[in-house]
Amino acid sequence: MAESTWANDLYQDTSVQAATYDIAFPQEYVGTALVKNGTLREHTYAAHKDEIENCLFIAGFHLTGTGKAVPPPEDNAVLPAWRDALVHVIVGNGWSSDANWETIHNSSLYATSWMDVLRDIAPNSGAYMSEALYALKQEYDPTGLFYALTAVGAEDWEVQTTDPLPYSWNDNGRLCPVSS
Repeated sequence: MAESTWANDLYQDTSVQAATYDIAFPQEYVGTALVKNGTLREHTYAAHKDEIENCLFIAGFHLTGTGKAVPPPEDNAVLPAWRDALVHVIVGNGWSSDANWETIHNSSLYATSWMDVLRDIAPNSGAYMSEALYALKQEYDPTGLFYALTAVGAEDWEVQTTDPLPYSWNDNGRLCPVSS
């Protein structure tokens, strides 16, 4: 019998985790935000109550991005919100495999509206992309030549299509500037 290596073990663990995730969360919309410490104490109870009553899931990963053990480095490309984040909040909701398109679309809109709640609670926080990089994107690509569905600046564009898929999945159609 061959001796196991850490790479094989990691591959096996990752494969099992991915399969388990696919079984537990087959269809879902997810959004994330980095939230500062003081923000959590002030504004979240009512928001969490609404979230739970409406069957949205939430996961929070406790962080200490504020240099508690070691002073934070100053010259790196970390999103500024990361430096002050206490928690990385992940919200989302799903639907059954036999759900109709209206249910899926409403699920997408609900997850999106909950991200708006997180932005209201922590307006200067952010996520891994978009919020902190948008100004830089505007400076170096003001016409939006470089586009990706989930990349920085994507909110300035919409894919116009007649496909039945919800808008957050759909990248098969005409790319047009968002109307003001």
